[in-house]
Amino acid sequence: ESMKMRKFSSFFAAAVTMLAALSCNKEIANVEPIAPESDAVVFTAYTDGADTKTGFNENKPVWKSGDRIWILNADEENPGWKKAYYTTDDNATIATFTEEDDSYPLEGTQYFAVYPAGAADHATWEGEDVMGVTLTPNQTATPESYDPAAHIAVAKSQNTSLSFRNAVSLFEFTVKNEGVKSVTIYSNTGEALTGSCNISSEGVITPWTGEGEANSWVELSAGDGTFEQDKAYYIAVFPNTLESGFTVEFSFGDDKLEVKSYDN
Repeated sequence: ESMKMRKFSSFFAAAVTMLAALSCNKEIANVEPIAPESDAVVFTAYTDGADTKTGFNENKPVWKSGDRIWILNADEENPGWKKAYYTTDDNATIATFTEEDDSYPLEGTQYFAVYPAGAADHATWEGEDVMGVTLTPNQTATPESYDPAAHIAVAKSQNTSLSFRNAVSLFEFTVKNEGVKSVTIYSNTGEALTGSCNISSEGVITPWTGEGEANSWVELSAGDGTFEQDKAYYIAVFPNTLESGFTVEFSFGDDKLEVKSYDN
């Protein structure tokens, strides 16, 4: 059966809803930083509701032990420095982040932070933007939640207190059939969903243009298992307007595909 024919198949029933962008422009939280016990600079990261690091567990966004962030020097006169930090606090709404590498000193008085660190491994600060953040197109499914490695949150501060806010949007959908291994979403006219991007100091994302930089697709995989029926799943994407809608491709374990298209 051709892709064109399968594209309009109605065999697979699914509900797909585009959620609004979760990013917002807000003032830096007025909180006192925790004093470090040594010369190393310690950052304190906060979450304060639905516009920060998203949580679906009783609507409580929390930091997990092992969470990593990149801190970039956002000073206008000396930009470009970057350093990785991690936390050992677990299930915490306030977490202390310490440096991973103490072989070189922290510099700067103004900072831009990106969570998770893996999204900003190759990022640099230029002017008022962090350049080269990556939203992965290959994401791992978790029922009633999203892949934390794909959900980007940012914070800018003039001290060591970081109040994070979301920088991406989420697709929400529910699977109605058994045996679904992966779900892939395509924008019908090529609008960017994942890939490389810049993020402004206000948290606004600008996808890179050009082949191999931004993707018009994103895949959510159940790994060795399958999607649970009637459970909500979330896929992180760039905030965007899909002028001609999108197409959803459902992959089954026997390599069979079902495709459904939405034109709005």
